[in-house]
Amino acid sequence: MAQQQQQQHQFIALQHHVQQRQAQINVESKEAIGELQIKMRQLATTLHDKSQGAVLSDTYTPKKGVAITFNDEELSKLLGDVTIAAGGVMPSIHNLLLPN
Repeated sequence: MAQQQQQQHQFIALQHHVQQRQAQINVESKEAIGELQIKMRQLATTLHDKSQGAVLSDTYTPKKGVAITFNDEELSKLLGDVTIAAGGVMPSIHNLLLPN
């Protein structure tokens, strides 16, 4: 009988620990999502600011969006693996192939 009560007490303690850990994970996840949202807003603002001149003059094209992204160090790092539809290809010639 005492052993059953001890096992039940251990089970309740373990269950309480699991609930606390789940709550901690939820808080950590919400913080990570919040940080990601902030970074995405910053990225969108930067891209908007850099492309605003082309958009206002009605000359914005996907290719210009690729150029804006390619020429900015932070945007290039963040959007390195992103494909912009109809963006074309940025010319890049390896240094070994260039004439001295």
